[in-house]
Amino acid sequence: MRERLKRLWRAWKRVGLAVVALQNRILVGLVFVLGVGPTALWARIVGRRFLDRAPPPEDVPASHWIPLEPRPASMDEAQRPF
Repeated sequence: MRERLKRLWRAWKRVGLAVVALQNRILVGLVFVLGVGPTALWARIVGRRFLDRAPPPEDVPASHWIPLEPRPASMDEAQRPF
């Protein structure tokens, strides 16, 4: 009886894995067709480039990093760094 149930359980798991594989393909296909496809079409029509790898124009800084002035290290700074 126990062996029979084990075989039944293994068969049920195989059926479940097959259903999940089919379901994932359908869902991912729907997301692509209904989400990614129209977004790409809209971007092409409007002229929007999501991955613009061109260098920034001359009037725009390459980075927004603001360097800080170094402060003298002291014991009080080490105890309360913020």
